Amino acid sequence: MKSFDEVWENIHATQEWGKYPSEQVIRFVARNYYGKERHSIKMLDFGVGGG
Repeated sequence: MKSFDEVWENIHATQEWGKYPSEQVIRFVARNYYGKERHSIKMLDFGVGGG
């Protein structure tokens, strides 16, 4: 049994969709972490987005 779907592999390989986080995530990070020492900030992407 495959653990992935070829259709999604092709979509992610050829489209820009899903390359960057959602606009809400970008706004949250900018609002809360802009101007701080960025090299000391760590974030974890759980990968539970819209795709």
